[in-house]
Amino acid sequence: MAEYRKIILLLIAFLYTVSSSIFLQESQDRHGSLDFSFNEEDDLTDVVNEVLKGSRMKRDAFPSTNATPLQPPSVANPGRNNDVISESVLTNDPGFRGTIAYLGRNSKVVMLLTRRLNRTVITSSILYRSVDDGRTFQKVSLATGAKPSFISVSTIDRNRVLIADGSTRKRLYYSSDGGHSFTTVSISFTPTTILWNPSMPSYVIAYASATNSLYSSTNYGQSWNLVKNHVTRYFWAIPKVDTDQSVVFLEAMGSNNQYYIYTQSVQRNVMNIFDSQIGQILPYSLVVSDQYLFAYKSEYDPQNSLSNETIYVSYKRQSFKKAHFPIIDFHQHHMIMDTSEGQVYLAVNHRSNLTNVYVSDVTGTKFTLTLDNVYDAPEVFWRLGRPYVDFYKVNSMLGTYIANKASPRSRILPSYTLITYDAGGSWRRLKAPSVDRNGNSTRCSLPTCSLHLSMSFGRLLGYDSLVSSKSAPGLIVATGNYGKSISFFRRNTFVSVDGGITWKEAQDPYRDYIIQDYGSLIVSSGNSLQINKTYIQYSCDSGLNWKKLLIANHSLYIVNLLTEPGQKTLVTTVAGTVLVNRTRQWVIVRLNFTALLPRMCKASDYFNWSASDPFSGKNKCLLGQKQTFRIRKQDSCCYNGKYFQLFTQRASCVCTREDFQCNYGFQPVSTGNCTIVAVDQSACDDGSSNFTTAKYRKVPSDKCKGGVEKGMLKLYTFPCKGDALTPVPPRRKPTNLGLYVGLPVGILAFGIVLWVFYRYGSPNRSSPYTRLARLAGDDDGEGPSDDDGAERVIASTRSAFKADDFDDDELLGSKSNIGPTTPANA
Repeated sequence: MAEYRKIILLLIAFLYTVSSSIFLQESQDRHGSLDFSFNEEDDLTDVVNEVLKGSRMKRDAFPSTNATPLQPPSVANPGRNNDVISESVLTNDPGFRGTIAYLGRNSKVVMLLTRRLNRTVITSSILYRSVDDGRTFQKVSLATGAKPSFISVSTIDRNRVLIADGSTRKRLYYSSDGGHSFTTVSISFTPTTILWNPSMPSYVIAYASATNSLYSSTNYGQSWNLVKNHVTRYFWAIPKVDTDQSVVFLEAMGSNNQYYIYTQSVQRNVMNIFDSQIGQILPYSLVVSDQYLFAYKSEYDPQNSLSNETIYVSYKRQSFKKAHFPIIDFHQHHMIMDTSEGQVYLAVNHRSNLTNVYVSDVTGTKFTLTLDNVYDAPEVFWRLGRPYVDFYKVNSMLGTYIANKASPRSRILPSYTLITYDAGGSWRRLKAPSVDRNGNSTRCSLPTCSLHLSMSFGRLLGYDSLVSSKSAPGLIVATGNYGKSISFFRRNTFVSVDGGITWKEAQDPYRDYIIQDYGSLIVSSGNSLQINKTYIQYSCDSGLNWKKLLIANHSLYIVNLLTEPGQKTLVTTVAGTVLVNRTRQWVIVRLNFTALLPRMCKASDYFNWSASDPFSGKNKCLLGQKQTFRIRKQDSCCYNGKYFQLFTQRASCVCTREDFQCNYGFQPVSTGNCTIVAVDQSACDDGSSNFTTAKYRKVPSDKCKGGVEKGMLKLYTFPCKGDALTPVPPRRKPTNLGLYVGLPVGILAFGIVLWVFYRYGSPNRSSPYTRLARLAGDDDGEGPSDDDGAERVIASTRSAFKADDFDDDELLGSKSNIGPTTPANA
């Protein structure tokens, strides 16, 4: 009975949290700022978490709705220090959604915007500004009747700001001095998104979702020109990829009511059709990411007697080519997982309710299976344009990805966690720690027992389930459990300092984790149901030890932890709410950990660490190179400081098997070899009876030389006859678990569909996921190329869409610049 109770409560949390995330994703901010919001029912997730942990909640577990007015906490309270903690209460502020923007470089100017919406209409909003790094905030007056809807900060000069007006008046407010003064700009449209050019500081584009119109400006938004109407997707040029940095790639309707891909040079005011050979495409399918353009075309599939939505790829802005896959099965949905390492990782949801992840060659057109049966969202979420796939790129490690496999009994639950260090060439289970946090043996060893990370299900329960940062090489913080499979009733925090090779159990799971100051500090938000006193936890030794910090002498509901983009500072912002006379009030707490860490690090606190593939033998290389970082010792409790330079050295390695993947038409088997599963039909189109190809291809981003390279790239001859294609796995028979859990989930999913139709009228048709999805929430950042300020959607669903920005392109080579795919509502 207890297990059924847990499942029921889990499903309730599922419905609530997902509905919250749908609502929050509807207005993702892409303007170089950090978003946060709360719902009145946010405490529900905490109740469910307490039940899942087996504890009983008391009737007074929630802060009383009859709470007395908030009194400013005394500086003399134990554990409090005015240099460490500063609290601002936004009294009489009705907003339930907020945005924080850090302006300038190494400045102390912070802007804060709160707003309240009725559906998508802003009913009230208040703009604040701080000149003391967020210690105090003052209201900013813009114009009579102004209702600021969002803040957009320049990606190059962060003192330049554009603020949109969400009232009926069509106005923008422009500042060139970090918000000290504003100029009112009258415009002819109501913008819902403003994107600054990542390379040309005065160039800006704006989108008006009410009319599907795109506008451009070359003078910081002081005047605007119409680019095109009927636009559904739009992207700025990619730095270091596109020759003309003023180019905008856009998907728009032509005169014949069909959709085409256009390029507009804002500088030259010239528009062209991009690759006329591809012709019309399906709407909401264009994606621009690094060297690749993706689009859908509808093509008839005679084998399935259906019109299949086929994906086409342009590499280095050349003509589009059809993407080829070794498995014949109807493709229902696609999600681009990563393009940052010179190849494409693509999740394909097949008709048989099976999701596989494929990896491409350098051109992005020939895909090989890297991992099958990956845990993903139920079908209803794909159709609503809100999918997720348990596939994660470790941000400080080349070629390192973590994924969850779906349960063999029921796809409703994930089964176990795998990691790859060779760009998907081979996948292995995570080694569990030998002892728990109390020093007791875990009695968990491979292959029967391993470590599992919660990923999407952890986020569902409001936990930051997997966090890494480009500025902290090797450091990973995750929520999960060790055992035979993933459990949602036993969860703890685990930390790795060597890129996932070894792990230590750290503490109970908390809602939010952020990595700061190049990894010298990990901060986690405490349980939101703390009564009378509110704490956060922090660690200065990579999770070995944790300390509590009292941040409020009252019941503060922590919505999220925020930090300045780049995660290089020691300042943390806690966004929370408190009940005052039955009304939620925003509380912004600024934490400066400089005074808590004993000293700045010195030379003896550092050592050289090399990222490596533990299965590559004695050479200790990663993707053909020895990459050495100068990082802080784990037991040195000191801080690096914002002027710290992350020293990196690279040296090529001798090639080994791990530097190669299966070529197109081949698939890895349990022995580690590649076996043929598909004929490269393009090599047989001339009537040949045989075709010649290599079984392996070198990983595009691999830097190895010599060794086994010549042998791995040896050519073989194969016959062109017949189909040697991989058979489609049969649909699984339903199990009791699928019946007991799947039926309630199906009912809840149907309820979510009805809720979305009621709330918004229809599913998110302008969603980036409607046809061709793109991973949201990878730490490379989704949005404009803004290494210092790519947007983060910080919400009551915690870290579901957190981006981690880092502006050192030399750390990992190329920088992924995944442009915006859809307008963001205010």
